[in-house]
Amino acid sequence: MNKDNLTFIIPLTLILLCIIGGGYYLFSTTGQDGEQEEQIVEKRTQYNLLVLLDLSDRVLKPRQVAKDTAIINYLFDFAVSDAKKNLFVNSRNSFNIIVAPQNTDTVISNAIYRISSSLTIQLNNISAVKRRTSLEKFKLIFFPALSELYSFALKNSNFVGADIWSFFKNDLKGMLQQTQNQNDSIRNVLIVLTDGYLNFNSEIEKQREIEGFKTSYMERQFRNNPKWRKKFLTENHGLIPIDEDFGSIEVLVLEINPLFPNQPSELDMIKTYWQQWFTEMKIKRFKIYKTEDNLPLIKQHLNDFLK
Repeated sequence: MNKDNLTFIIPLTLILLCIIGGGYYLFSTTGQDGEQEEQIVEKRTQYNLLVLLDLSDRVLKPRQVAKDTAIINYLFDFAVSDAKKNLFVNSRNSFNIIVAPQNTDTVISNAIYRISSSLTIQLNNISAVKRRTSLEKFKLIFFPALSELYSFALKNSNFVGADIWSFFKNDLKGMLQQTQNQNDSIRNVLIVLTDGYLNFNSEIEKQREIEGFKTSYMERQFRNNPKWRKKFLTENHGLIPIDEDFGSIEVLVLEINPLFPNQPSELDMIKTYWQQWFTEMKIKRFKIYKTEDNLPLIKQHLNDFLK
C-alpha cells in the first residue's frame, strides 16, 4: 500500500467511525494552513424515559387502563426503535415504569411495587454486546407484567390518591442521568399519567410543612370561585416547590381529567397548579394535556415532545 492510498484511507475511516451509531461528535482536522480546526457535529441522543403512573381511582374510569397501556406501549416502542437506530451497542437508553407512592392495602401495594420494579431496563448498565439480547428478553416479560400491574391496581378497595408531590421530593432527583461520554447527550424525560389532582391522604397532608399559602396538595377553596385566579396569584397559593436541580428534566403530563367538567374553571385551575409548580422548580420544558380519547392525537403529543 503506497503513501497516497494510506493518506486517503485514514480520513475515510474517521468519517465512517463518526457515522456509525447514528450520531456525530466534535473532532479535529488539519486545515490547509497546517492549523488544527475543530468541527462541531451532532452527538448521539440517549433517552432516559421515566413513566410515572398515578394508580389512584382514575384507573376505574372507562377506557383509562386501555389508554394508559397504549401510551406506555408507544413509549416502549420508541425506546426500542431508538436503540435499534443506534445499533443497540451504541444505545444507552433507559426505560422505567414508576408507580407514584400510595397509601393502600399492603398486599396490593407490595404486589404493585414488586411488578413495577421489574418494568425497568437500563442499557447503560448492560455490556454493549448483550444489549440487544437483554432488550429482547425484557420485551417478553414487559407486556404481561404491565397487564398484571394494572390488574392489581384495579383490585384496590381503598383509593387515597397518588402522592406525586413526594415522588418529586424524594425520588426523582436520584433517577436522573448524566452524560457518560463526550459522544452522547442525555435527555431525561418524565411522562406523568395522571388525572391531575395532587391530593393524597388528608391525614398525611396535615402533617406536612406549609409555606405561607403553599401546600403539598391542591386546595379546594378555588372551586366555584369566579375570581379564583386573582386570589391564587395575589396570595401566592400553589404547591411547595422542591428544592432540587431539575434543570435537566423535561416533563410531559397526560390525561388531566377534571372531576367536575361542568365547571369551566376546573381544568384551568389544575393546569395553573402544575404550570406554576414546574416554573418555580425551574423545569425549562414541560407540556400539560387534558384527557383524550383520540389515541392518534395522544401519540402525536408524545411524538412532538420526544422528537
